[in-house]
Amino acid sequence: MNPPGIAAKAAGAPPGTVAALRARAEASALEVRELEFGIPGLPSFGAGLSFTLQPGSALALLGPNGAGKTTLLRTILGLVPSMAGKVSLGGRDLAAMTRPEIAARVGYVPQNLSAAPHFRVDEWVLLGRLAPLPMFARPRASDWKAVSEALAAVGMSALRARFVEELSGGEQRLVATARALAQGANTLVLDEPAAGLDYGHEIRLLARLDAMRALGFGIVFSTHDPRHALEHADVVLLLDGSGGARLGAPAEVLTDAALAAIYGVATDL
Repeated sequence: MNPPGIAAKAAGAPPGTVAALRARAEASALEVRELEFGIPGLPSFGAGLSFTLQPGSALALLGPNGAGKTTLLRTILGLVPSMAGKVSLGGRDLAAMTRPEIAARVGYVPQNLSAAPHFRVDEWVLLGRLAPLPMFARPRASDWKAVSEALAAVGMSALRARFVEELSGGEQRLVATARALAQGANTLVLDEPAAGLDYGHEIRLLARLDAMRALGFGIVFSTHDPRHALEHADVVLLLDGSGGARLGAPAEVLTDAALAAIYGVATDL
């Protein structure tokens, strides 16, 4: 992991923003205990799955199509009920939390971003922060400050006046990440964040995630590229497609033999 000062500099975040974000990320552990997840009526996955995502760490989720990666992410977010076990955020049981309470702690960046209407970047990020508030609530100075800090953290301050539809795919994913941060989230869950990006945008987006990790945020992301896990994660969860899972350090889990068994192709990482 890069030292915080280096990662913060790479993110282009001013010192005040760095301090605010680091303070907010304290005591924000995501805990999964004896979890079994899946879609009702279909075979379940990961019976007895347990892990803790501490602030400042990243977990990469890998597995073949249909192995349950997106279902697990949605279970962590409380969008799909668990079949057994418990998920907690900062010591609170997810099942006992309201949607606004969950959104204030964990932000979601889906693989397929919904089309943003004709909004400027800063306006669209602001809407994410205002979502839990009553209808027609007016933004406060603190809300605009949160928007500025979130955009600075992902290196998108210079594009705040651009319209969302004018941005590239990689830039839109960074703006979506800023929108999640503006909600107050201290854990980020991203479903295949690098999917469909060209090489340059892929590298830049993953570097921003490294920077957020160095600021103390917890990161959970799914990917089909083992290199992403080896280079940008502290822990890997490898789903085998038949309900089993292996958790551990990237170099220990992502062996050539394990990947060949799951994907059916020879690898040489």
